[in-house]
Amino acid sequence: MKFLLILGFLLGFGGILTAAGLAPIAGHERVASRSSVANNGGRLETFIIRLPADRIAATGSVSEWAFAVDPLTRIEPPAELANSPFVVEQFKLRNVAGDVIGIAMRHWTSADDASASGWSASIPSRGTLVWGSTGNAPAILESVLAGAGVQSGIAWQGELSVPLARDENEGQVLAGTEEFAGGTGFVEEVWDISGVGRTGELRGTITLNTRVSRAQ
Repeated sequence: MKFLLILGFLLGFGGILTAAGLAPIAGHERVASRSSVANNGGRLETFIIRLPADRIAATGSVSEWAFAVDPLTRIEPPAELANSPFVVEQFKLRNVAGDVIGIAMRHWTSADDASASGWSASIPSRGTLVWGSTGNAPAILESVLAGAGVQSGIAWQGELSVPLARDENEGQVLAGTEEFAGGTGFVEEVWDISGVGRTGELRGTITLNTRVSRAQ
């Protein structure tokens, strides 16, 4: 129950962040989708987030996301969540050509011995796609970085590829609006990390490979 309450609060809080982030790009002309047709008739489309340039804002427990939150974009969490393990992040969303086409919001939380991540991608004139996955994403990233020799307060360079969701069991599409309405499928999430700054900000790319089938 606690897990559901926290996740619900994060969805609402993240929605406010996303709405605020969409305001500056409202009214921009629609950017055509760069998608292809999958063998099963679904649609394949890849979205890109560049770190740290595309991080707009972040809030959460530093201890839970030590390497991922740029101090310049961090905002203090609500008092109600001060002692809860969670992260909410907002990013610019790009297509494979590098054009900024929308806003993405990622949230993660853990409670009652369960962990989950949720994503929403909002693209003006196209709609919003929502998906989620289970697992302790912060712990996975931190473990991989520590294994590569990353230490707090020390800059690091290298090449790491960290898959956080790979199939329908790890990155399931949950909902959508407009052209994404009624769709099913999954989203692969891969973090390709090329460096970590002295203050902990990540450099690299988040790749979101979506595979969505329209409802019949």
